[in-house]
Order: sequence, then C-alpha cells, then structure tokens
Amino acid sequence: MLTQEQRRAHYAFIQNGFRLRSRNLRKIVESAGGWEVASLIAGKSAAQLQQVCNPDHPWHRTIGDKLARELEQRFRLTPGALDRP
Repeated sequence: MLTQEQRRAHYAFIQNGFRLRSRNLRKIVESAGGWEVASLIAGKSAAQLQQVCNPDHPWHRTIGDKLARELEQRFRLTPGALDRP
C-alpha cells in the first residue's frame, strides 16, 4: 500500500504527463494552422481539441493514452510524440 506522500507524488507525475500532452498538442495545433484545420486532421471538433488543450476550459478533459495515440496517428507523428518534452 502506498503512503500518502507516495500517492501525492504519483498523482503529480500523472498530472504532469497530462499537462505535457496538452502543451504538445497546442504546439501541433498552432503548426497545423489553427483549431479548424487541426480539427479536420484529428477528426475531432475544434471544441473537443480546445477542451483537452486548455486546462482553464470549463469542461477541461485530459488526454489519455488512447486519445494520445489516436492523435499521434492522425497527425502522422511517431508513437509517444505527445509524451516527449
């Protein structure tokens, strides 16, 4: 069983990963030419992409493993690209 400190450290590690994915996806959206173009490439609505890219969005969602791999494939990135700084 994990101690409270270990749980906090694990939670922080997971949250940092989600933030990294969001930050990397924002860079990809910018290089693609904006939300509308990126949404066409990703096969998602611009609103969905904004929800996962902006932690201040009222309905913020995280980028899980499945979505991360799907987006990498749609944008023709190497697997794990959203997880790298």
